[in-house]
Parts: sequence; C-alpha cells; structure tokens
Amino acid sequence: MPEFRAAYDQFVEEALSGTQETNLEVADLREILLDSCGIAIGRAEASGPGRALRALAEAYQRPQVVGNQTATQGKVLLAIQTQPAAELQMDELTDITETLQKSLGYDWEMIFGHGIVPDLANELRIMFVLAPGTLP
Repeated sequence: MPEFRAAYDQFVEEALSGTQETNLEVADLREILLDSCGIAIGRAEASGPGRALRALAEAYQRPQVVGNQTATQGKVLLAIQTQPAAELQMDELTDITETLQKSLGYDWEMIFGHGIVPDLANELRIMFVLAPGTLP
C-alpha cells in the first residue's frame, strides 16, 4: 500500500534524522517488526497545557493500519520529540506510557526514544508504531 509505505517512511525519517540527542536507532525499528502480524502508525503534535495526552489521543484515534490488529501482545516503538525550550516532563512521559499500556495491555513490550527538534511546529510530537505479535 503506497500511502502506508509513505507514512512508514515519514515515521522513520522524523524519528531517526534531523534531531539532536535522539536515542532511537534503525535496530529499534527492525526489532519491533520481528514476528509482527500487522502494523499501525500514529502521529500527532500539540502545545500548551495537557499537550502530551492530547497528542497521544489524536495519534491513537487515527492511526494508519495494515494487517491484523487483534493480538493481545506485541511491541510498541514510541518516539517523543520536543522543541529545545519545551522539554519533556517526567509526568508527561509517565502519562503517555501508562495510557498506552492501559489501552494496549501489559503484555506489550515498549521501546522508547526522545529527541530534540529545533524547528518543530508545536512543542511536542508523539509518534508510535504498534506491531502486534503473531498469535501462538
């Protein structure tokens, strides 16, 4: 699906390049795709009070999806990016990860990365790849 491939390429480009201090690598992307039976990509930005949960809710409401999404376990690659003057707060990170875990279930492995993007349009960008695992 060309539109899905474009979304995936955009995710990779935004998550891995053009940032400072990012701690995600191509190996992280490969890891989440192993044994996957589908994939969903979510992306959103927000600024101001409550930005973390608003961005997560928007990204989660309209992900681009290919394949099976009914698994009860899998892997999540979570990339959070902020402007230099709008650092990610620990309570925001906790809210994001706990909300994702509650929504997906606790049998999902999460890989997390954070990066600083000087020219980010909003204060915070959340991107994720959900990769449900194959059913036993």
